[in-house]
Amino acid sequence: MNANTLSAEMICVLKSANPFSRSPVVTNQDVWGKGFPDLQSHNAHASDAVLKAIENSRNGQCAKTSIVFSAEPGVGKSHVISRIHHQIQKQGGTIFVYASFGKFSDLSRIKYQFQQILSESLMQTGSEEVSQWQELAVLLLKDICRVKYPKVKLPETYPKVFEMFSKTIPKNPSLLDNLVTAARQLGLQGLDPDIIRAILLTLSNDCSYAMKWLSGKDLAEKIADRLVLPNLDREEREQQTFDVVRQLIDFIGHYRELVICFDEIDGTGCDDSGYSKAQIVSQLVKDLFDNLTKGIILTVMMPATWKEQILALSTGSGIADRVSSHGDIIRLNYLNENSVVDLVKLWLQEFYAEKGINPPTPLFPFEESQLREIGQERPTVRKMLKWCQQNWHISPDIIVEPDPLIEKTKVEDIFTKLINDQKVDLLDDVDLLDEALRFSFSELVSKTIEGVKITDVEKVEPAKENNGYINFKIVGEEEGQKIVIGISIRQESSWQSVTAGLKRLINYEKFGLTRGCLLRSKEINSSWSAYAIVQKLRYELGGEWVSLQEQDLKPLVAACLIRNSAAEYEVLPEELKAFLEQNQTLEKNPLIKEIMSKPSGELPEGLSPDEMLISFPSSDDSDESDDSGLTFI
Repeated sequence: MNANTLSAEMICVLKSANPFSRSPVVTNQDVWGKGFPDLQSHNAHASDAVLKAIENSRNGQCAKTSIVFSAEPGVGKSHVISRIHHQIQKQGGTIFVYASFGKFSDLSRIKYQFQQILSESLMQTGSEEVSQWQELAVLLLKDICRVKYPKVKLPETYPKVFEMFSKTIPKNPSLLDNLVTAARQLGLQGLDPDIIRAILLTLSNDCSYAMKWLSGKDLAEKIADRLVLPNLDREEREQQTFDVVRQLIDFIGHYRELVICFDEIDGTGCDDSGYSKAQIVSQLVKDLFDNLTKGIILTVMMPATWKEQILALSTGSGIADRVSSHGDIIRLNYLNENSVVDLVKLWLQEFYAEKGINPPTPLFPFEESQLREIGQERPTVRKMLKWCQQNWHISPDIIVEPDPLIEKTKVEDIFTKLINDQKVDLLDDVDLLDEALRFSFSELVSKTIEGVKITDVEKVEPAKENNGYINFKIVGEEEGQKIVIGISIRQESSWQSVTAGLKRLINYEKFGLTRGCLLRSKEINSSWSAYAIVQKLRYELGGEWVSLQEQDLKPLVAACLIRNSAAEYEVLPEELKAFLEQNQTLEKNPLIKEIMSKPSGELPEGLSPDEMLISFPSSDDSDESDDSGLTFI
């Protein structure tokens, strides 16, 4: 068959669909979801090293290992990570944690944010068709039943255990207390009883609340009281966060192998002490490795990052030895003649199968000689896929110049992908929202929004008295007058934290404000002392309460994440800036416009109730009778 024998319908399909149009940048969604077609032979030495380390941990040959992958942007680091995860999921028996540095927004709170990322990873579906949290909870429950309730017969499948357990808990309120007590007899003495309770609660109808608490976030008082899970204030929570992380990784290691992967740690930015992102993450890896009983930690970075930042930091500290206990770092390879041909063939094979087309050759419309010539240049995976995207055409007799519009949409493709990839509990990630809003307003300096010319974005002083409750200040000019807007993002469910933030927000004199702006998506209970303060802010002090909406925040977060991982995405600062300005992404954002507009004094629309209780079915609503509360048959 040649191109001339293809049907008109096939030609139409090939003209209208480019299998390489998808952005080649790997995101969280690709790591956890289906991902890209995977050429498993490419950089197999790297993925095999991790899989071998898992095997060695499982058989007791080497309980814990740390490995470093090193490669330039686009070579395929994240592709290999995605491969490792999918093979782990297929094999079963291993818990996978993916910590993309694009999700780390405050370097000074990296341990607390790692607790959140750890919990978010465990919310992902594991190898047993339930979340990884629930997979661990079922293993714990089975262990308890084996020791304490040997006559109890649990269902065979994990989803069925979840279904039956969630029906049992409402019938027997004391059951959880008994299970927590029994768990202490399983060699889990170092695990806090509250953590045990929360893990078991992931099998209940309150699983979303339990997972939220395990991520270090507070619950509404009525929810916390009902679940018997304590809320801690911010300072206590952050002091205890690494101890919680340590307990959780010990617990995971008791039942499963554990792989923790750190990605996208390169880039600019330092903490107040001058340490780079990569150095701070490496210190975290060292701390995790020192406290790890069993498991594998994988860190990926560019060669320059390893040489200039990690090795430089490690003089006398032993950090490099703990970040890469495996030995020498594993360098990922560029493509060659053979792997270029195999990569393109793999992508086209999937495409043609999906479209039901039998092509003239497996590489059609490309020529093998053409691809091999490119392979001699040792391109990155990303560069090769971009070339295919720009040179896709169906007639070998027509030479099509690369479409300049494709390159112009590079930022747009990544931007759209990141918007679709954002997590479901975005509104609860206050640190990420803080960073995204700071970045957005910094990009708007010298621009006029709603009659206010933005001149600066400042930290809040005095910092000690503020204690982080006012996130930042927007400085501007309005009708010739200087204005300073204090921004406080308060998404907590506890009245203490909301009240503490509002008390600072109305103290204009101490913090140098002319206007206070509360950002919150949830209602404030009229019985809280915070309610009277927010009324004073709105009616007496000319301040405002602006509702947070996910659809308004997602573009700001996506832009911020591109900025954070610009080197990985191969996006220049001026390209991102041009994209944002061309589309007026920031200027026309409803949240930014509302913050900068003159306060109306009205209560914001679209507020959500603050975690209403879930109603459990009573025993009368069930056809099942269960006197013991723990008989699953």
